[in-house]
Amino acid sequence: MVKPIAKILTFAVLLICLTCFLTFSLSNQAAWAFTSTPLLTLEDLPPGFTYYSSEGMQNSSSGAIANCEAAEAQGYAFALQQDGEIIERVCVTSSPISNIFGDSESNSALGEAFLDAMLSNPDALSQLLGQEKPADLEFLELKGIGDSAVGFRGTVEAIGAADIGLFRRGAMLNTVFIIHPNHPTPLTSLQEIASKLDEQVKLSVGESPFTPATS
Repeated sequence: MVKPIAKILTFAVLLICLTCFLTFSLSNQAAWAFTSTPLLTLEDLPPGFTYYSSEGMQNSSSGAIANCEAAEAQGYAFALQQDGEIIERVCVTSSPISNIFGDSESNSALGEAFLDAMLSNPDALSQLLGQEKPADLEFLELKGIGDSAVGFRGTVEAIGAADIGLFRRGAMLNTVFIIHPNHPTPLTSLQEIASKLDEQVKLSVGESPFTPATS
C-alpha cells in the first residue's frame, strides 16, 4: 500500500512521481539484494553519528518522511544526538527508475529523459512547486554528481530545515536527505554525502567510481 508522501517531498520536486516515488516498496530493497555494496556507512559521516531507529531513539518524530522510513528499514538512516535530542538526520536511498516509469525499454528511456529535464532546470521546478515552495527555498549546486542532479535547502512546516539531493545515475534514481531542524545549515555536507552515494551506485551498476558525470 502506498504511504502518504510528506510535505517535504512535495517541495523536493516530486510532483515528478507523486504517487510512487520515495515510497520505496519492497521492490526497492530487492534492487540491492544482488550486491553487497552499501549505500552509506558510519565511516562516511562525521564522528558522533549512529544508525537511526525510530523505535530506539527519543524525539524521533521529525515528520513522516517516506524515504527516511525506507532508508531506516534498509540500514541507511543515521542520526546525530546531542543531550539526548536528535539534531541531524541523514537518509539515503537508491531505486530503479523502472519502479516509477515501468520496466519497458521505451518507458525507461522516456523516464530518464524526463528526470534529466526536471533535475537540470531549477527555475522550472521552482515554478512547478508554486505555493508549496518554501519562502527560503535555495537551490544548491551538486558538482560532478550523477548524470543529472539537483540540490536544495528549505524550511518545511513540522519538519524544519532540510538539505535534499536528487540525482540520476544510469537507471537508478537516488536521494539524500539531511534534516537539520534547529540549525540553518547541516553539519554534514550534501555535496560530500551525494558524492559518496554516487560512487557506491556506480559500483553497484558496474561503472568505474571515477567515471566523470555526464555534462
